[in-house]
Parts: sequence; C-alpha cells; structure tokens
Amino acid sequence: MRLGVLDVGSNTVHLLVVDAHRGGHPTPMHDDRWLLRLAEQIGDDGLLSKAGRRRCCTRCRRPATRRRSRAARNCWPW
Repeated sequence: MRLGVLDVGSNTVHLLVVDAHRGGHPTPMHDDRWLLRLAEQIGDDGLLSKAGRRRCCTRCRRPATRRRSRAARNCWPW
C-alpha cells in the first residue's frame, strides 16, 4: 500500500511517500520539501499573520496534489 506522510514545520512542508506492507519496513518512494518559513510571519503578539496563514495553506496544497500524482492512497499529517 502506498501512503503519504505530511510534516508541516516552521521552515518546511515535507511530503514522504512510502510503500508499506504489514510486517515489513516502509520503502521510501518519493521525498519532497517546500520552503515555508512560518517563523518569519509571527507578529509581536506571538500570532501567525494572515500572510503566514495564506502561505501555509498554499504550500499544503502542493503536497496534496503531488500525493495523488504519486498514487498514495492516504496521507497522514505529522
């Protein structure tokens, strides 16, 4: 079964697609990263700016499309 894991951090969005089989080790099939830099969008109040929220949403759409093109059945957030 091909699965995706999406890791959204303060600096990058990371998509890892693996082939996973019960009892076996996952085999990486695709690994992609997109620059995010959310920390630059934190205001003096400690909150993420509107521009930062838009950037995060935009960057997370790319892995969703890429996951489908890589035939990953599911994608779990990390």
